[in-house]
Amino acid sequence: MINIHSLMASVDAQGSIKTLADHLEFAEKFLDYTGLSKKDGLKINQANLQSLTVAINNHDYYFIQFPQSVNFSLTRPINKDLFLDINEFSHNKSEFLKIIKSVREIKDDSAKRELLNCFVYTCQMSIACTLDAFGNPNKARKKNGAYFENLIRYLVKECGIENSHAVEKINIGDSEDTFSFEYDIVFEKEGQRRAIGQIKTSTKDHLDKIFLDKLFFQKCSSQDIPFIAVVLNDVQRTQSKKVSSTFLPGHYRAYSVYLTPLSGVYYVDVATSAKQFKDSIHKLDQLLVEDMWDF
Repeated sequence: MINIHSLMASVDAQGSIKTLADHLEFAEKFLDYTGLSKKDGLKINQANLQSLTVAINNHDYYFIQFPQSVNFSLTRPINKDLFLDINEFSHNKSEFLKIIKSVREIKDDSAKRELLNCFVYTCQMSIACTLDAFGNPNKARKKNGAYFENLIRYLVKECGIENSHAVEKINIGDSEDTFSFEYDIVFEKEGQRRAIGQIKTSTKDHLDKIFLDKLFFQKCSSQDIPFIAVVLNDVQRTQSKKVSSTFLPGHYRAYSVYLTPLSGVYYVDVATSAKQFKDSIHKLDQLLVEDMWDF
């Protein structure tokens, strides 16, 4: 029987959710447990959950409150348009799997492109919300980041692009001291690097490092290849019923001008304040359907 404790055990066990199939299976279990339905308004299985609350300052987001057995823990904000309910997920799963096998063919199909975004969002947020049930933000943040990196790498591979995670060390000047670079994803073709990316669940506390990573790469590498970022979202819960953005448009603009511009930033859930940078910030489908094939 699926309950919150069995879901928590799954996300807490190392290696239990690894492949894309694992992510899909877990998301389906989470949706089945919540009983989420978007037909005739948002509804949940009240036998399993305490409540569902729509954010009072942004009705595009809502929160789920877990039962007393996990201290009435509250989830992070969930985007109602991107997060699929159990019927949408089950009905469209086979279509999603077809899409990723021929992803370049949906360039002009906006509905299929958005379905791609929705499945990635639902898979990742199912894990993220389950991690919220632990009531330990630091643990949730670390594990959620690792799961998201893994999901994106497997998804890119399933679409047909080889990729890897890489750590490199370089000597600092003429000394024996070294400096380590870590790249969350390296896009590869015929054994050659074609692009490098960092994968983050949010730009909060990471935005400056992403730009610095690219700057260091430019200074220390002879390769002139794209450097991108993939981001889940930039929204957080404030108080118990409100949401706020964690994207800093002023910082993004300044880093792009005075440090170095990124080759592209790809969000699963684009922050409203990030949409002004339409030349460099896109939804994830833009990367999967078009851009990564030109690397």
